[in-house]
Amino acid sequence: AVREIFSTRSAFAALKADGTVVTWGNEDEGGDSSNFALTDVLEITSSDTAFVAVRCSDSSGATIILGQTDEDVLFPGVCVRKIYASSGGLAF
Repeated sequence: AVREIFSTRSAFAALKADGTVVTWGNEDEGGDSSNFALTDVLEITSSDTAFVAVRCSDSSGATIILGQTDEDVLFPGVCVRKIYASSGGLAF
């Protein structure tokens, strides 16, 4: 079951109840998450052009940015507690 849906201008991310994420739409704005295993995700935040997915657990934490960056970015071991979004960017 889908818990929540997030959007950028032209992409969507569905956070499912089991912590997995499905993305679709414009890959330049976060619609292609095939480079990452999006499991155990606790939170997603979106801006106009990107998503941030936060995955935190005892064994591994990560913050993943999908969308309007030069490349999708993985920050292994980074478990943020708060994400701020504006139309043009994300901060954590």
